[in-house]
Amino acid sequence: MMDAAENKLVIRKLIPASREEVFAAWTEAESIAQWMCPGQVITAPAQLDVRVGGSFRILMKTETEDIEHTGEYQVVDPPSKLVFTWISKGTGHQPTLVTIELSQHGNACELVLTHEGFTNADAVKRHHGGWSQIVDRLALHVAPRAVTHVVMLPASPAEVFEALLDPEIHARVTGAPAVIERRAGGNFSLYGGHLTGRLVEWKDNERLVEEWRAEDWPPGSSSRITFTLTPLDGGTETQLTMVQSGVPADRFESINKGWWTHYWTPMIKFFRDTDRRPPSPAVVIAQLPGESIQYRSARNRLLQAEIAMKDQRERVAQMRRELPMGRVVATDYVFREGPADLNDEAAANVRDIRLSELFADGKDSLIVDHLMWAAGDKLPCPMCNMWADGYDAVAQHIGNKVNFVLVAKVEIARLRDWARRRGWDKIRLLSSHDNTFNRDFLVEEDKGQRPGVSVFRRQPDGRIYHFYTTEAALGPGHHRGIDLFSPVWNLFDLLPEGRENWMPKHFY
Repeated sequence: MMDAAENKLVIRKLIPASREEVFAAWTEAESIAQWMCPGQVITAPAQLDVRVGGSFRILMKTETEDIEHTGEYQVVDPPSKLVFTWISKGTGHQPTLVTIELSQHGNACELVLTHEGFTNADAVKRHHGGWSQIVDRLALHVAPRAVTHVVMLPASPAEVFEALLDPEIHARVTGAPAVIERRAGGNFSLYGGHLTGRLVEWKDNERLVEEWRAEDWPPGSSSRITFTLTPLDGGTETQLTMVQSGVPADRFESINKGWWTHYWTPMIKFFRDTDRRPPSPAVVIAQLPGESIQYRSARNRLLQAEIAMKDQRERVAQMRRELPMGRVVATDYVFREGPADLNDEAAANVRDIRLSELFADGKDSLIVDHLMWAAGDKLPCPMCNMWADGYDAVAQHIGNKVNFVLVAKVEIARLRDWARRRGWDKIRLLSSHDNTFNRDFLVEEDKGQRPGVSVFRRQPDGRIYHFYTTEAALGPGHHRGIDLFSPVWNLFDLLPEGRENWMPKHFY
């Protein structure tokens, strides 16, 4: 029997469209044929009878075969929920259950897809990849492209909110006439009537939603814009996130550039010139002689994105710290460890050490680097080898605050011999050759080892909990999960050519 975590998958996606649009995409045969196309599927013609008890048939066509998917609708609750059985070759022609849940968040729809009833973990993994591709294609089908900008402004959220809604300030910022009826449903006219629309909703100093169109757009075309304001630096600065969906495809590039030229750049200048504080580092950095206007403009935009990325990293770190404890580690794993002196090769000095013994007094957290080196491998993974080189250089600093070890599946004698060649004399090296630690924490599979970093926490009662694990692959199509732990990749990312296809070697 498989538990609930093993026999189902859950995929979440935020789509810049209404849930009515997304629900319609799931219930219109012509629509499904265009986006339910994972992998090598070219088209997916469908026959749908969308009602409780009604059935469907979707034929995913590739160049070599047609793959049939059938099922029956069990819940049809527009525009929020759709539940149907799913039978296909991939489910062993046995019925499974798919639930689509849609909720509106401003001008975006959150889609939660749950597929359950699988009989084995491999089927879950295969279907997760397929559904992930399908959901991504659905998002592109419903909302082909959205203009998205993140701007750092040297002003409080209240000041930025006023600049968006006060016609006098708006005119001073843009240098063009503005008329704004400041009420829900109120109309506005900007840039002398070139842009018109209405205010859909707002929350003071936090959020504003507008319907917006340009006078030269095709008849009937309109877009929806959501401004989200986040205070930074104690509320003296603002991160403004703008998402504009519904832009006509042939106007996308001009609109995207227009925001910077006609709105963000003059708004940054307005707040910088009228603010008595020193210029914000989010806008101004050291300018070298001879820089072109084009370079400085691009560099300032990059700086804003870098600051946004820094802020996002801090938010992610906060979310990580707020995780509850994971499961109790029921096994007090026994590892093999040699003496601190790598030149001490006496077999008698190699000892068993338990997981519980890795926690020093006053240090209740343990970081484990999972080195990718199976017992049958001649040498460790070159990439993991590079990470370990870096860890050795900083291990004494890490160890001042937290317990830190490197664990590999290879025998302890081979691990220590390699460490001597590499000069790893500051990392605590452990072999998990004779226990199931790697497999139990999903860094080992039939094909070999997987790289990653895990954190464990000892509680006052002595019990040890698993707190967090991250791997190089965060999910299908999402790699670089542990790249931030290596200065090599971070330095290469500064280069004009980037990291390219460079890979580390054992020796140079």
